[in-house]
Amino acid sequence: MLFDATVNLYDRLFVNELPDANYDDKTFLDFINPESLTMVTIAKAEPSLLQSEKGQGFQFEREGYFSVI
Repeated sequence: MLFDATVNLYDRLFVNELPDANYDDKTFLDFINPESLTMVTIAKAEPSLLQSEKGQGFQFEREGYFSVI
């Protein structure tokens, strides 16, 4: 039986391919993607994940990488 879980979906951290390029008036912090992390609090997970260890990573259906926290 599936259980309720919270998962983090990670996207690109930067909105610019070269965030550390020599821009006169900007730093890499100006290119942080505000949508780089999405927390899904209504996810369902398979029971085998209950046996996983903290920090263990997973990849599902090429959607992204997941870690037990």
